[in-house]
Amino acid sequence: MAMGKRRPSEIVNYIGVESRKIYLYLENLMRLGFVERELPVGRKAERASTR
Repeated sequence: MAMGKRRPSEIVNYIGVESRKIYLYLENLMRLGFVERELPVGRKAERASTR
C-alpha cells in the first residue's frame, strides 16, 4: 500500500500472495487500525459492510 497499490488485485499482483489470502491480511490490518477501507462516492453502504 505504501507503494501506491490500493486495490486488493493490485496488492496481490505486487506481492505474489494468493488472492483469497489477501483479505485475511487486510482484515487484520483494519482491525489493528493500520489501514481503513475507503469506498467510492455513491457506493451502497450495505454492500460495503459485507466485506
